[in-house]
Amino acid sequence: MPDRVAQVVSQVFGVPAEGLTDADNPDTIGSWTSIAHIHLIMALQDEFGVTLDPDDAVEMLSVGMIRSVLAGKGVMA
Repeated sequence: MPDRVAQVVSQVFGVPAEGLTDADNPDTIGSWTSIAHIHLIMALQDEFGVTLDPDDAVEMLSVGMIRSVLAGKGVMA
């Protein structure tokens, strides 16, 4: 079963969670637009109960970086 990060990315971008890798980013996920990125940030905040500041949002440009930023906030995703 895909992890929680993959589930959120899947729900926001409408892609299968099972195929996501840490390397996936806006170049590999066509629906990852700037507007969808804002929805992703909000969904991650809701799912993990964290507050993400604009610097965090700018860093989160791949699935791996999402995991890294969340880990930095003490989230075990």
